[in-house]
Amino acid sequence: MRKFVLSNLKRIKGPGFTLLEILIAIAIIAVMAVVIVPNLGPRKAAKEREAFVAKLNQLTQFAWQNALTQNVLHKVVFDFKKKSVFVEQATQAKDAQGQPRFEAVQITYLPTQTAWPENLHIKNFFIEGYDEMKRFSGRDTGESWFFVVPDGLTQKVTLNIIDVADRDQNDRPRKVGLVLNPFNARFKAYDTFKK
Repeated sequence: MRKFVLSNLKRIKGPGFTLLEILIAIAIIAVMAVVIVPNLGPRKAAKEREAFVAKLNQLTQFAWQNALTQNVLHKVVFDFKKKSVFVEQATQAKDAQGQPRFEAVQITYLPTQTAWPENLHIKNFFIEGYDEMKRFSGRDTGESWFFVVPDGLTQKVTLNIIDVADRDQNDRPRKVGLVLNPFNARFKAYDTFKK
């Protein structure tokens, strides 16, 4: 009889976890979650910002290549009310001042417009050293743009952006400077405002 009870105990102590082992595993997972989850927010904001810069570079590169191949003046327009960026090209038509009229570039195989995330706020929009944002002081900001000329050069452009979803070491919203290289039409990101 004693042998029968011992053999049944061995069966009960077979493979599996005890309640104590399960509780320890849950405690370890909880500690890891407390440490890891708060660090995921800034990474997400940085990834959104990097994705926006990549899309912006895609648009400026498209305008640059299109201006070269079609020998037509292009402009990259920032619509501050809609928080979007799009590409336009000059037409043969002229306005009342004799300036060329522009129309949106319509190409089905490439995006010619992008939006920027809500957490990004443009503070300065320097074109050739002049801050376009000062032009709108005291009223709603409309549109600003920079030109891409047919010989493949762009105007000198600097964007200073505040990312309210990402924080620096002093727990302030992250400042980012984007500087456009006029020769290859690509923005480079810096960890501080630029002029």
